[in-house]
This record gives sequence, structure tokens and C-alpha cells, in this order.
Amino acid sequence: MEFGTKTAETSIVKQETSVPPSKEVAKTVNTLSTENEDFELKGKVVTKGDIKHWNNSRGTGKLFNATIVDSNGDEIQATFFNEAVDTFYQLVSENKVYNFSKGRVKLANRRYSSCDYQLTFDKNASIVEVFDDGHIEENYKFSKICTLKNKVGEVVDLCAVVVGVGPVVEFTSRKSVQLKKRTLTVVDDSNTEIELTLWNNQAENKRVDVGSVIIAKNLKVTDFQTCSLSTIRDSSKLVVNNTQIPEATVLLNWYKKIHGKEPSVKLTQKTDLSEKLPRVSLSELQERFKGKEEGQELLVISGFIGFIKKDDVSSIWYTACKNSEVCKKKVVLGADGLYTCSKCNETSSECSYCYMASIKIQDFSGSFWVRSFDNTAHKIVGYTASYLQKLHNTDEQEFDKVMNSLPGKSIEAVVKVSVYGGRTQATLQSVLEPSTQKTLELYLKDLNK
Repeated sequence: MEFGTKTAETSIVKQETSVPPSKEVAKTVNTLSTENEDFELKGKVVTKGDIKHWNNSRGTGKLFNATIVDSNGDEIQATFFNEAVDTFYQLVSENKVYNFSKGRVKLANRRYSSCDYQLTFDKNASIVEVFDDGHIEENYKFSKICTLKNKVGEVVDLCAVVVGVGPVVEFTSRKSVQLKKRTLTVVDDSNTEIELTLWNNQAENKRVDVGSVIIAKNLKVTDFQTCSLSTIRDSSKLVVNNTQIPEATVLLNWYKKIHGKEPSVKLTQKTDLSEKLPRVSLSELQERFKGKEEGQELLVISGFIGFIKKDDVSSIWYTACKNSEVCKKKVVLGADGLYTCSKCNETSSECSYCYMASIKIQDFSGSFWVRSFDNTAHKIVGYTASYLQKLHNTDEQEFDKVMNSLPGKSIEAVVKVSVYGGRTQATLQSVLEPSTQKTLELYLKDLNK
């Protein structure tokens, strides 16, 4: 494996100092093809993803992705595998320039890339940090929102103003992977709005407010809810309020002077998910999964709160990162009297509280226990977990009054029921407005059985 070094004591990545390299770069992105057996690409790393591990029938391994931009502003994604992860992950940094060689050129998956090709690197790669002469800049090809309905399945760049910011929502995917998302509503000077979904780290850590101008690169156009946008893992880049980009300044002036004078056209048409899901009684829910070893399904249930487990307050909430609006990571009080969030890498004498409650729901046919986390339990209780915890410590009588008012409260909700190894577990996904008519229809249906 070739890798630039100065001495045994210096960094593995070669750092050129004040003099730009005299040798011209052999290739640029637009000259790469699968026929390039030997290439050298000078480029700036603009995004670098997390390390991902896999374990399947073909074996185990790890990789990370990076997006590289060349002197023409063209970009390409590079994937580093196994030994290359060990060698290069800590040494390759965003916003630095390198010469990349001794890799392979492959056809890219155009569903997730705007480029025809992608690069792969293994233990034989050569990556040398070079002088940044300031000539490598990202090239944006902005699409107007009004044109996106005709670009479903494509990857686009966007310049838009944020007009709505949703909360961070945590959920488990069908593959049992914990995910987080945040939905923004954005508009541009075509006076057209669309929803943009940020995922995981960008959903949690990217500070975006109403009125902010966002510059987004590599967004996927989907047909979800007619038309919407989504970030792509390890590829999408989001910059907020960069007024050095002329389009951002022009758009901000439009937003301040013209936006709102006429109603915006909305590309994203929201549909009520609960209308498409099976609506079942609690006895039907139990029968549905009886005898199953594996399975998962979203269902709509309705009834009333029978009981909330509160034999110990730790069964209602848990201590969470003090920045619980964006991070709900569980924290533990250390021997030094401080809470440490491993996710935010912060230590503090304070913490927040988030719900993790066990709730017994009842209806005319029976009862069923469900788990309720912060977003759903807050709607049921009517108070945040932090407020309820403070009430428990300062006014236990009032705390008991709040908790005792909950049994008998009507509830309609989307619940995710999962079966693993024959064990059934249900988690509330969202709390809906109760529908008396539909509950009555279920009751009459049960009577006719």
C-alpha cells in the first residue's frame, strides 16, 4: 500500500506546505470511466460519512463513503472498504484537498448519485494531501421547486427558505433499525412549497429555523405524499444561511419582500396514514399475532387509558441529555455528580427527562399493554416529562392528581406491534383525534361475530 509520508514521526498523510505542486493532475471527474486502469484525481472532500459495518451471507466487513469535488466543480462518491477504513478514516478530513489514486472506477447507482461513476478504494490505495490553492469549489445546479414533480427519482440541488420546522421523530424501521427524522417545509421564488426530510445526524444536529435559507446538495426527489425531498445518507450536504452564494441572497430578498402576498402552491400533499391502516379492537389485535414467532405491523386502535405503571417514577421517564429537544440519549449521573451524553460529547450538572411509560389500554373487547415514548406520552399526559418530574419532587399531591386523572381518558393511536421469538411488544407511534363513529362501528362488528 502506498501512502505519502515524511518521516516515521509525522502524520501518515503527506502535508505539502507553502508551494503548490508543480505536477498537473492526471484526471478530473468528467474524464473518468470504467476503462481507467490508472487514474489520479485531485479533489476536495466535501462530505465524509460514518463507518458502517455489515454481516451477511457473504461475510463481514466495514466501509465509509466520502464525496469528492474536483477543480471543475464536478463531484463523485468514493467508498473505502475494510483495511482502507482502518488506514484512511481518521486521516481524510472534510474540506481538505488530496490526490486520489490506485482505486477502481465503477458504475454508480443513479438512484442515489448525480454522477455516472463512483470510486472504490482498498488497502492498496494512495491518498496524499496536497496544497489547497482555493480553486476547488462546489458547483451547485439548483432546481426550482415547481419543477420537482417531473424529477421524481432524480438527485437535485436546492436553494430554498424554511417556512416550517417539525420535531425530531424517533422510530424503528421494518429492519429493526433505530432512525430519527425531522421534516422541514421549504419554499423558493417559484412560490412553491415542498417538504424536505432530514435523517439521523442531520435531523438532530443541524440547527434550522423558520426564515433560514438552506443550500442543499444531493437531495432525492420522491413520490411520497405526491412529491417530497429526502436527504441521502453520506451524500447530501446542507448549508444554512450562506449568503456568499448569490442565489441565497436573491431568494432571501424575495422572501422578505414578496413571499406571503399570494398563497403558495404545495407540492407535498399530506395523507392521513391512519386511514390506510387496519383498525382493530384489542381482542382482534391479540388474535392477529397469536402463535406467531416473528412479525411486525402498524395498526389503529381506540379505547381508553386503563392504567399507567407508576410503582416507581423510573418506569415513567428516564434521565436524558439536557438538549432533549434534539437529543434524547439516556444519561446516567456519574460519581462526579455530572451527566455525560456520549452522543453530544457534553458533560453537565443538568439533565432533561423523557417519557418511557408502560400504559394499559382498554376497550370493549379487552386490554393490551403498550410502550409510550416522549412524543406520544406527552400528548397523553398533557405535560412534558421534565415538568412532571419537577412536580413529583415539589408537589406530590398535585403529581398524584395529574396521574389519577389519566385512567378513563379516551385514546386513539397508531401502534406498531412487533413479535420476536414469540414475544409480542407494542409501541405507540402517534396519538390521533378519537373517532367515536369508527369506534362504534368496531363495537357493532364485534357484536355480530
